[in-house]
Amino acid sequence: MNNRLSLRIAIALVTVMASTLALAAGPRQLTGKVIDAASGQPLQNATVRLAELDKTTTTDAAGEFSFSEVASGGYHVEISANDYYPTSAPVQFSAEAGAIFEFTLNSRASLMSTNIVTVLGEEEPIKDTARSIGVVSGTEIRETKQVGLDEVLNAIPGVKAENQSGSEQVRVSIRGRDVRNSFGIIGIKLLVDGIPESDASGETPDITGIDMASADRIEVVKGPMSARYGASAAGIVNLISHEGAGPPEIDVTNYGGSYGFDRNQLNLDGSAGLFDYAVDGSRTVEDGYRDHSAFYAYRVNSRFGFRVRPSLKVNVFLKFNHSNDELPGPLTQQEYAADPSQVSFLYGLYNSSENIARAQGGFTIAKDFGDDRVLSGMVFSRVLDYTLPLPFIYLDGHRPETGASAKYTFQEHSSPVTQRFSFGVDYQHEEDFLKDFGDNPGGQTTFLEANQIRHVYNLGLYAFDELRFGKKLNVTAGVNYSRLNFNFFDALAGATSGSKLFNRVTYEVGAAYHFRPNISAYANVSSGLETPTLSELGIAPSGATGLNSTLKPELSTSYEVGGLFKLFDRASFNVALFRTLVDNEIVPTGVGSPQVSFDNAAKTAHNGLEAAMTVSLYRDLEWNVAYTYADFYYVNYLNLLGQNANSKQIPALPRNHVFSSLRYHNRQGLGGEIGYEFVGKMFADDLNSVVSPKYSTAYAHVSYSHSLVSKLGMKLLFGINNFNNANYVAYVVPNGTFGAYFYPAPARNYFGSLQLNWRFSGPQ
Repeated sequence: MNNRLSLRIAIALVTVMASTLALAAGPRQLTGKVIDAASGQPLQNATVRLAELDKTTTTDAAGEFSFSEVASGGYHVEISANDYYPTSAPVQFSAEAGAIFEFTLNSRASLMSTNIVTVLGEEEPIKDTARSIGVVSGTEIRETKQVGLDEVLNAIPGVKAENQSGSEQVRVSIRGRDVRNSFGIIGIKLLVDGIPESDASGETPDITGIDMASADRIEVVKGPMSARYGASAAGIVNLISHEGAGPPEIDVTNYGGSYGFDRNQLNLDGSAGLFDYAVDGSRTVEDGYRDHSAFYAYRVNSRFGFRVRPSLKVNVFLKFNHSNDELPGPLTQQEYAADPSQVSFLYGLYNSSENIARAQGGFTIAKDFGDDRVLSGMVFSRVLDYTLPLPFIYLDGHRPETGASAKYTFQEHSSPVTQRFSFGVDYQHEEDFLKDFGDNPGGQTTFLEANQIRHVYNLGLYAFDELRFGKKLNVTAGVNYSRLNFNFFDALAGATSGSKLFNRVTYEVGAAYHFRPNISAYANVSSGLETPTLSELGIAPSGATGLNSTLKPELSTSYEVGGLFKLFDRASFNVALFRTLVDNEIVPTGVGSPQVSFDNAAKTAHNGLEAAMTVSLYRDLEWNVAYTYADFYYVNYLNLLGQNANSKQIPALPRNHVFSSLRYHNRQGLGGEIGYEFVGKMFADDLNSVVSPKYSTAYAHVSYSHSLVSKLGMKLLFGINNFNNANYVAYVVPNGTFGAYFYPAPARNYFGSLQLNWRFSGPQ
């Protein structure tokens, strides 16, 4: 028995050893396939690099590649091909598993191959959307100073992003809507990962919550989106942040440039099992082009993802920001002609500035119940503390805000029709504890002019339906009920208190038709509701802090037709025609003391044409052109001074806007871009008696990326803005008080950066 037992043990040991040796001697190849994102066809001759091992190969006719003698562990695969955007993807390789990895590349010449999430809240191809869309890639964002949205959004037709003298203060207008403000963004819904940066009243009073360095891409939806996003959504700007994936990476970047520009940035991201993370921190300071225009900003943005189980994903977002901006103020025509770099007399006299401290936390959750049923939700909370000394007023505020949303989506399949139906609820509540002191030159007084507690309750209920008829036709329809309640209470004796309630049902109907895989057309009709913001409603007609009970909400109806075309995988075109009619458009009056009051124009019209073209000229050379023709005018408006502005152009908007660029990126890491922008003349007042002249400006930048060693990479960037040293006005304040309308743009200026990237990865 002992001999038999010994024999069995020996046989077992030999078997185990043989299996182990066979496994060890077996192939240890990392294999994969590269395909075109739009067509699904394999890509031949794409360059594939295994970064940690510094190995490079190319794909064969089947789009396949392989690396031999690769140990188990985490790696980054870098892929590039002529006429395609390069990509880098993390992989977790197991020599025993023998998995084949699949990668997709997006054509440089095709917007149609891009997927977006903003319209429906779920991923969908742009070609299936019955709307005009613009997308800014992370590659484009990372080739800028990454300070303001104006650095990238002007490349999208129909969008005008303007900067106050090179600072962080940026105003965004979509199709001529909502340029009435002299600070912040109004009426355009600004989102980060679907969480609103806009407050409950539709205003984004500060842009401190936007960190360009954390952006993976920016999606822009043009035209009223109230049927999906409720009130104050004349357009959508949604920044999608970078999601950590794969072994840890750390980036350290230092910027320098003209006017004392200095930016230090640290990024850490990666994933481990069911957990992913991305943390971005930055410090930005600048002396400013104009006198009294220095600013500093400190930001920490973080995103943590938890795949609790395969069907349940939670993302947690935390933000902390502190910024201080000296405000140089707008100049009159005479001041601008004398010295565009000077500070406005009153803004300098009163030492005007904006100081903001901000903390925000939130999470999103998505639960997949199978059978195409998904329940998703969002909760956020933020606190904003600010001081704002301006001529004649000194605002001191504490603004807590909370919000939540929930959505249920399900799909039904009944060949050849597929239906995706969503319904949900959005809610935001904002409080504003605002004290308004009279401001003396050089500092605040102790005399309290207003002591308000202001509340905004914003509730939206919506349903959205999408029907797909085979592969040719998509039809969408949506309806939304929005209800906004404003409450003002002033603790001072004799002060104005009161409340306002706005509510309306809005709708959207649209269709997209695919004539061929490379040709599609769409049309839609939609309505919108834009209420007065907390700031606008809180300024009495006299200009004093109080309640403007006469101010009405904007009601709009928009009509749009457009199409996307792709030619030979070398060129793509998109074009849109639109007409938007607005009742009660809110406009600044230019009168009031100490603040500018607001009024309603009875009716306005926004008519326009948008066209964009992307052409792959040769290998890695790409030409982009975007053109906007805008005819925006008052149909019926008698202003507070009794002046008739009928048929006059709406101020602060150019009739013609052209943006063009040549971009180059090769497989060796060398990239560059030269760009040109033309902006037609703009009027500064309702009667079109003051003109901001047309201008042209150019920019250029060059970059070089290189791996120093297997895990350490480097990127150098150098750029020139306003290359032609044009003297122009970048930001027009409509109906500015005391004749002050103009924020001049900086003269020719330079910037550069050095980035080091370390990958904590490799064989286990």
